[in-house]
Parts: sequence; structure tokens; C-alpha cells
Amino acid sequence: MNKERLKDALESIAHKNVPDSTNLWPRIVSQLGERNSTMQILRARPVLLALVLFLLLAFLSGAAYAFGRMFGIVPGVGIVDQSMPLRVLSEPSIVERDGLTVTVSEMVADSKHTFVAYAWEGIIPVPGEGFLVCGALPSLQLPNGSRLEFLGGGAG
Repeated sequence: MNKERLKDALESIAHKNVPDSTNLWPRIVSQLGERNSTMQILRARPVLLALVLFLLLAFLSGAAYAFGRMFGIVPGVGIVDQSMPLRVLSEPSIVERDGLTVTVSEMVADSKHTFVAYAWEGIIPVPGEGFLVCGALPSLQLPNGSRLEFLGGGAG
């Protein structure tokens, strides 16, 4: 069936059910002129959707951080006493000596407690041991030479 015959057949079917006095144009124009909802705009433009999601995540994470700080919650540490001044490590610190690397990723200290998150690399296992075991407890030495007492930890 060619295109002209198909077009004529469809028009004759439409004319049987729609009188000639019916004007569909105003309804079509009004539907075309309606504003798209925000969701329709975001679905049609994936880059805009990604930008909105990124901004929403940035706002929520910033709000969560501010909310936590307001109530004395330090990420990775937990609830801290805000009546005392805190010292927080601003960025990770890495020290390497003789093939051993120690990375301090987090540190929070007040006048009574100190929390340190660290990792080490480069210890060579003793032949026959199978895995690394360190028998000594870690310690922190203050500038005046005194050492802080180790209370707990060792997550492996």
C-alpha cells in the first residue's frame, strides 16, 4: 500500500467519527503551550539532572557535616566533648624511613584523650611466620619526651 492511499484511508476513517465543524487546533495549541514540569525537564536533559544531583549531594553532605559539628560529632571518631578545645589533623601525614612507611590519616586530641588512625607498610615478614605480627604496643611521644598511655585499639 503506498503512502497516499494509506493517508486517504486514515482521513476517511477520521472524518466518519469527527464532524467537520470540530476544530481541534485550540486544544492542540493549549497542550503544546503548557509548561513542562521540573521532572520532565530533568528527564529530557541528563546533564542537568547530574548537575542537580551533584549540588544536592554537596548540600546534604555539607549540612550533615555542620549538623555533626554542632552536636560534637567528628567523622571517624564519634561524639567529642565540645567544652574543651580540640586539635584535629588537617591532612594525612606520611613518614618513610628505611623502607617502612607510616601514614597517619586522622588525629583528634583534647586535654584527656587522643584518637589516632594510622597504617603502616613495608615490614618484611619473618621467614616461617606466614603473617605479620607486631608484639609492641604503639605509643605517642610528646615534645617534652613523655609518652601517652595506650588504652585500646588495634583494628588490624
